[in-house]
Amino acid sequence: MEGLNRLIKEEHSTGRLHGIKIKEGCILTHLLFVDDVLIFLNGGIGDLTSLKNSFSLFQTAIGMIVNSNKSTMTTLSCSPNEIHYALQRFNFTLQRMEEGLRYLGYKLKPLGYRITDWIWLIVKLEKRLNIWYHRYLSRVGRLTLIKGVLEATSVYWMALAWILRGILSRIQTLCSQFLWKGKQPSIIFSWVKWDALSILKKWEGWGIKKMEDFSTASATKLGW
Repeated sequence: MEGLNRLIKEEHSTGRLHGIKIKEGCILTHLLFVDDVLIFLNGGIGDLTSLKNSFSLFQTAIGMIVNSNKSTMTTLSCSPNEIHYALQRFNFTLQRMEEGLRYLGYKLKPLGYRITDWIWLIVKLEKRLNIWYHRYLSRVGRLTLIKGVLEATSVYWMALAWILRGILSRIQTLCSQFLWKGKQPSIIFSWVKWDALSILKKWEGWGIKKMEDFSTASATKLGW
C-alpha cells in the first residue's frame, strides 16, 4: 500500500492527477488505512486515465488485482459522458453520493441519516444474540455480555455519529429482552425499570447504559 501511496503522489506532483481542492493549499487525492482505500478524482478524463495507469503499474508490480466486487464508484456533479468513461476504465459498482459510501466500516452520507441506514446495526446485534439464545447463561452472565459486547458495539458507533432515537430504543429493548428472558424475543415483564438499572453500581444500580442519554453525551463530547 505504501507503493500505491507513492504512485498516486507521483501522479499528483507531475500534474497528471488533480484530486479535489478542499480549500486554498489543500488538495485531497487519497486516504489509506490498511486495506481500505478511498481515492478522490475531479471527474475529468485526465484524472481517470492517470489512476488507471497507476493501478496497472501497481498490479503488474505486486501480482494482485483490484477486487471489482468490493469496489464502488461514487459520483457527484459528473456529466453522463464522464460517468460512462469512468465505468469503461473501472468495472466498479456505481452509486449515488446521496446513498452514502462506506469507509472503515462506516457509512458516510452528506444529507443525514434515516432509520433504514442503521438497520444493519440492529441486525448485527441480533446475530450476536442468536448465538447466545441457545446457551444456558445466568443473569450475571447475560449482564456481562450486554456490557462487554452489545453496549460496546453500540458505543463505538455512537462515538462516530448521531444515532436516531428509534434505533437506540430498539437496541435497549434487545438488551432488556436478553437480560430478563435470555431466549428468543417474546413478551417479557421486567423486574426492574431500566432507569434504575442504569444507575452506577456504587449507587446501588447495575451500571447499564441508558442508550439515549449516553448517545447525547457522546455527541456532546464529539462536538466539543
